[in-house]
Parts: sequence; C-alpha cells; structure tokens
Amino acid sequence: MIHQAVKSFSLLITTRTGVCFPDDAQTKLNTVLDTRLTAHQLSHPHDYLQLLSRTSIESVNEWNCIIPLLINGESYFFRDEEQFRLLRETILPTLLLQSPEQSTFTIWSAGCSTGEEVYSVAILLDQMSGNIGNKDIHIIGTDLNQQALEHAQQGKYNAWAFRTVDPVLRERYFTHDHDVWGLCPEIRQRVTFHQLNILHDPIPNYSLGLMNVDIILCRNVLLYFDRESTACVLGKLKKALSSRGVLITGHHDSANQAVDGLVPGPTPAILIHSEHSSRLVSQ
Repeated sequence: MIHQAVKSFSLLITTRTGVCFPDDAQTKLNTVLDTRLTAHQLSHPHDYLQLLSRTSIESVNEWNCIIPLLINGESYFFRDEEQFRLLRETILPTLLLQSPEQSTFTIWSAGCSTGEEVYSVAILLDQMSGNIGNKDIHIIGTDLNQQALEHAQQGKYNAWAFRTVDPVLRERYFTHDHDVWGLCPEIRQRVTFHQLNILHDPIPNYSLGLMNVDIILCRNVLLYFDRESTACVLGKLKKALSSRGVLITGHHDSANQAVDGLVPGPTPAILIHSEHSSRLVSQ
C-alpha cells in the first residue's frame, strides 16, 4: 500500500510540476510523504493525495510547503562562466544594437530559484550601462518555489553563492554582515519576482509582462522534465520570445528537442529565431 502511495504521489507531482523522479528517489518521496501525513495528522496516504488534488487555498499552501522539499533549487552567482561570457560579449550587445528603436528590453529567468541567476544578469547589465542607452529594461524572475522566491526578494546570500565570483565584484555590489552578503538595493530593485508554473500557467503571460521577451534563461530546469513536458514548455517559451529573441537553456536541458522556428546559436544550448540568427550564429 505504501509503495503504491509513493507511486501515486510521484505521478501527482509530475502531473503538477513536470518534474520526474527516478527510481532511486523513492526513499526521498516516502520520507516527504510520511512527514506531511504526520504534520496533517492523517493516517492514510489517500487522504493526503486528495488534499493535494483539490483546488483550494489549503492545497496551494501545501504545494508551497512540499515543493522545496522535493526540488533542488541550488544555484550560485554567474553559474556557467561561458554562457555569461556570451551574454556579455555577444548576445546582449548584438540584441541591443539590432533594435535601437525598441524602447523596452525584457529579460526573463524562468526557474530563477533563490535569485542568483537573475541578479547576475542585473549586475551584468549594470556593468554594460553604456550599451543600454535610454532603453527601459525589465528583468523578471519566476519560479514554482514560493520559499525560494521569498529568499530571492531579500537578496541575502552566504559565501558559497559566490564561489566563482571575483571578490572585487562581490565587494562592489554586496555589503557584508557577519556570514551574510546583502545585494545593494539599486540592483535588487531592478528585478521583479513572480510565482509561476511554466508547465501549466499561461505563457505568454501579459499580466506578468512575459511577452515579446528578448532573452529567456531557462537553465537546468527542463532536465528534470519528461520529453512531453519539455516539448510543451519549450513551445510556450518560444511563443513568449520577441521576433529576435534568444532562449538560453542548460547544456543538458533540451537534448534532442527541436523547437520549430528556433535554431542553435553560438552553442547548442542557446536557441534563437531562425530569421534573425546570422549575426549571433557567426560569433
């Protein structure tokens, strides 16, 4: 009975979030299930699965509680040095120069976790301020994990989050208080955060400003999805891109997944609109 309950729990999580669990994760799922049964004083797993399946505030609150227990949102600043180099040297300058008449420029981190990635982009743009001109820059971070978003909004991190960062850059943008580094308000206030389920919520999403996006970063998210969910999400992200937009994935996120209208850019993990690809592909 417990084994079947864990399988049902796993299937429900995959249906809700797109995240698939390998066989060796069953012990973890069983532990989470037992913990939440105890927390709710429920004697049968069926009652807990019913709770998760409801459309109620109680159900939403429970999902917000268990998602951090199930999904690893570990991140750090300027993760993947090569992709950030391409952003700094090629992608951002090219896109900004390609659209001088465009008054707004939107960057979206889909799966921003605790904020390190999206704040790294904000810092990068601050360093490139001479290339931005008068553009209105919108930087948006979304994640399914509400607790991670609350952490991100605080902008406070321990030293491990800076393990690949030049100490000079850290000193410039963060203040140190004991073991905590706090991001300067000027950068923190440039980013807006929203909870979003990229598998099930509408995308493009006009209420959150997620349409005609110039750069979408969805890195190390899709590798946890099955093939069907990955295809669904990639299609939705493509629709949210501007006509010259760029989608940046993790190196293993979209393996063997083609997206109509997008072609590989400087690396296979960077996808761009085919009609606007020549300048970026040649870099």
